[in-house]
Amino acid sequence: MTLSVARGTHDDEEGAQDGPRIAVADARPAWSPGGEVLYFTTTRPGWGPFAVGAVSADAKAVRLVTPQGYDTPAVSSDGGNLLVVSLYLHMYKGGTNYCLVDVETGRMRQVGSPRREYSDLAFGRSKGELVFARRAGSRQHPDIYALRLGANGEVEEEWNVLRDSEYAMRPVVSPDRKWLCYALMEGPSAYALKVCRWEGKQAEQLRLLGRFEDLGTIHWMADSKRVFVHTRPGPLIIDIAGGERVDYKQYLQDQGKLDRELLQRTVEFAPSVDGSGRVACGLSYVTEDDLYFHYLAVMDFDGGNFRFLTREAPKMLPYPFKEVQQEFSVVDALKLVNPEDG
Repeated sequence: MTLSVARGTHDDEEGAQDGPRIAVADARPAWSPGGEVLYFTTTRPGWGPFAVGAVSADAKAVRLVTPQGYDTPAVSSDGGNLLVVSLYLHMYKGGTNYCLVDVETGRMRQVGSPRREYSDLAFGRSKGELVFARRAGSRQHPDIYALRLGANGEVEEEWNVLRDSEYAMRPVVSPDRKWLCYALMEGPSAYALKVCRWEGKQAEQLRLLGRFEDLGTIHWMADSKRVFVHTRPGPLIIDIAGGERVDYKQYLQDQGKLDRELLQRTVEFAPSVDGSGRVACGLSYVTEDDLYFHYLAVMDFDGGNFRFLTREAPKMLPYPFKEVQQEFSVVDALKLVNPEDG
């Protein structure tokens, strides 16, 4: 989904956007490896346009992980780091706009060189390895690359993982670290989805999983045998061996466990990778007074045991720092806020 500053935030300014005013927008969920925590992008009054938050799976604890100006969290395979997009770096510094956040200490650092851009950066197969899309040399389209970070965040090594004939993007590594799924933009509203076996430096292209009019977020299922993709007209689960597809919204409707209204309002899904079969989902509402709400919830794979997370969770602490810096500790901002603490 797309979040933007909607009408009502700056109503007096020329060029204000039409549409409902954003009251709460918690979106882009990403699970910790053990399924205990759900990270997400949020925009709420007092927090600035964007920040990354975290809520426990039981909705009893919630926290801010970054100050305002950070977006789209991804979680490392050991759960120790987040990869976030820095809107501040992208707008004012140029070059790479990604930062690593240490979950235990809150330390944030810019990834790689500020003079080089990395698109669709994601965690790789091992600690310190990242995968991304980049155009290099005389190539007309981006290819998939990987890099290895040193202890201080410097790039020690960078190499090409695979080349394709079209615009490669959105690489995602499987939970078992053996497979790489990525998208190709073949033209306006024309996308292809491919999967590769990745051993050593280069990945071996195996098969095309399908072509789509639109292609959004790509998630791996916990078994590393299926991918979950957001497409038009809806979310699909695709088996990487045989290519069989399951229309996930139709599956939920057939199961009959999720309330029809909730199913209609659900616009994004993120399956957990801990083997529990839980799925995070986002639900959108527009009230009669033109206010937009988007909350995150969790449910079983078949739609059972549905419960809200961010709607029921307590309020988050405001971020304590006045300026966004590249190296700083945010330990104080990572304190959990429990209901009994008020």
